[in-house]
Amino acid sequence: VNDTFTDINVGLQGEFSDTISWDLNYTYSNYVSASVGQYYLSYAGLEYNFNYNIQDFDTFINNIKTTTLNDDRQKLEKVFAGMQFDLFEMSGGTASAYLAAEYYEVTYAALVDAQSEAGLVGGSAGNSARGERDVTAIAAEAIFPITDYLELDAAVRFDDYSDFGSATSPRVGATMEVPGIDGLVLKASYGQGFRAPDLSDLYGATSFSAESATDYYGCELAAQDPCPSRQFDTYIGSNPLLDAEKSETFSIGVEYSFLDTWKASINYFDLTLEDSIDYTSAQDQLDVDFQTQGGNPNVQRSQTGSVTRIDAGFQNAVTDVNRQVLDLAVSTSYDTSVGIFSGTLNSSYYLNYDAELSYGTGNLYDAVGSLGFPEWRTNFLLRWDLGDSWFSTLNVDYIGESQSVISDEKWDGWTTANIAVGYNTDSWGTFTIGATNLTDEDPILDASTGEMVEELLYDHTGRVWFARYTIEF
Repeated sequence: VNDTFTDINVGLQGEFSDTISWDLNYTYSNYVSASVGQYYLSYAGLEYNFNYNIQDFDTFINNIKTTTLNDDRQKLEKVFAGMQFDLFEMSGGTASAYLAAEYYEVTYAALVDAQSEAGLVGGSAGNSARGERDVTAIAAEAIFPITDYLELDAAVRFDDYSDFGSATSPRVGATMEVPGIDGLVLKASYGQGFRAPDLSDLYGATSFSAESATDYYGCELAAQDPCPSRQFDTYIGSNPLLDAEKSETFSIGVEYSFLDTWKASINYFDLTLEDSIDYTSAQDQLDVDFQTQGGNPNVQRSQTGSVTRIDAGFQNAVTDVNRQVLDLAVSTSYDTSVGIFSGTLNSSYYLNYDAELSYGTGNLYDAVGSLGFPEWRTNFLLRWDLGDSWFSTLNVDYIGESQSVISDEKWDGWTTANIAVGYNTDSWGTFTIGATNLTDEDPILDASTGEMVEELLYDHTGRVWFARYTIEF
């Protein structure tokens, strides 16, 4: 795989007067990914060997080898302009506003070789696709200092998509310093959001995978009990019928500064998603097939009932889902004779995480504490600085324990640490050495199969030592 990414950003800033400022930005981004696969099976070559009765072993092997090519390209061009200006005087200060306009074009192409596209390559899949969109957006935000201790802010954004129509996303918020209690601040906000699916989700090329899953309907047909897990030919593709994702968010929080250098905060977030864009796996499609007694068109079966093909990919959720979380943070710093020590602790505690018990049913359950959705996530950062030269960091990440939703199996919490030490020479750049996953923690494995229990949650890289040099001109 050879990836090439070019990103160019040019910006200008200026002032019309003491109360009016402006900014103008242009972005050009071009991403190209070429993937070449060797030693795939050519069905055409295999048929040639049979038709012409090829007997020589080397010739037979050479005829059935083929090379695959995936050529993915995405280009973005964007222009953004904004202007900030004062509105009027209020009891707490000067009200101000910011107006912005944005226009961008995105083109996407996922091209595969002709043999894969024709279905003549074993272990591969292909359907070349292209897509493009342009988006025009305007936005406005204003801050109103009602009093010395109360500030309101409001914002609205209007997006017009060439392929999804238009959407308006408002937001309102308030920040209040509690009178009589120095350092205590209350915050609240409410907003609505809109997210169109990525072009790769809409038009990306199909890929092949042998996913592990359990075919409950097939076992029912064959009167097989217990029902084993095995691999199925799964074709993971895009979905041009995806709808946009809508959201509604409410948050409220408290922040308190004390003892000169200490700061603590707690924030509550409530998020509701409509038409959320989710990846559906081979197991999800088999579950739908079981619920519909063979009525899922994304699962193809032979005359004997065995699965010959599963089409997986991205789908919109069939019901709204809700997520609720508490974010807690504490930070401090101390200036000593041997340097400045600073620390930050951030924790997220999930109160609710709606998920479907079985894909496609609309029956929700609270996934908090189950595999992939631990109740706690915590990060601790300790930093030491000696003047403007020496520095070091220790970063500890903790993922809480979890439990299976279908059995009593539990998995312990998982902790990793990253460390770095550096020296800044000022004009000659910065030298840094360190290690990620310092204690070389293994990912959590399934006791019966030895496979990773959750590939997206636990890193499987192991300890990595690194040395880095950076310089700015």
